[in-house]
Amino acid sequence: STQHQHVHIAGYYNISGFWDGELEYKLAEIRGINAKTNHRMTISLVPQQDATNKWDGGLMNVLQYIDFLILSEVEAKNITKYPCGENNDKNHSDLFQHVAKFFRKNSRTYIIVTS
Repeated sequence: STQHQHVHIAGYYNISGFWDGELEYKLAEIRGINAKTNHRMTISLVPQQDATNKWDGGLMNVLQYIDFLILSEVEAKNITKYPCGENNDKNHSDLFQHVAKFFRKNSRTYIIVTS
């Protein structure tokens, strides 16, 4: 029988040791080991607040290994550089379209935005 495993990463921006390729390397290693087994695996990530306010840390490179990226509206706006303003802050449809367009090249990753 096939078993399912799930890895969840929380606080990406709070763990500087994950940035700039470190987590990417580990996830590639995990995926490689998993590929040799009969296990199904999913990986999710919640970035959380970025104390540096740069909203980068190599996150886009990590997404090739992530199945589910779970973002709050604040995280989604900051990561995607969503233009803030009175009109934009009230229109969830525009935000979701902006987020979908921003992450379009990471087609294997499901993006979940919570309010």
